[in-house]
Amino acid sequence: ELALNVFPEVNRFMKRRAGTLSGGERQFLAIATALIRKANLLMLDEPTAQLSPKLAETTFNRIASLRDELKLTIALVEQDIRKALEVSDNAYVLISGRLAFQGKAQELKDHKDFKKLCMGIC
Repeated sequence: ELALNVFPEVNRFMKRRAGTLSGGERQFLAIATALIRKANLLMLDEPTAQLSPKLAETTFNRIASLRDELKLTIALVEQDIRKALEVSDNAYVLISGRLAFQGKAQELKDHKDFKKLCMGIC
């Protein structure tokens, strides 16, 4: 029930095969499945990929509310760094497999080399 409340779009495609779903629909289905299974950890790899800007914004808002309401630990990999930092407590930046930054999301936003870190040139 929680999964369908958070992602009501899933109701539209519940009876379809996963292989027939769009990328965005698959993302919603994956998150809804984790919620149904009462996962303690939600790992999201590019959850807003293939989504319109409006739907991406909605998805980030839902991720933030899941984190806050369910106290879920969420590991988020996302190319939209600014949006990711808005819904994150902590941030890690990997450059060529090396940990270039580890700290609070706000610390990364305020970092003197923020742009360089985000472009992977530090």
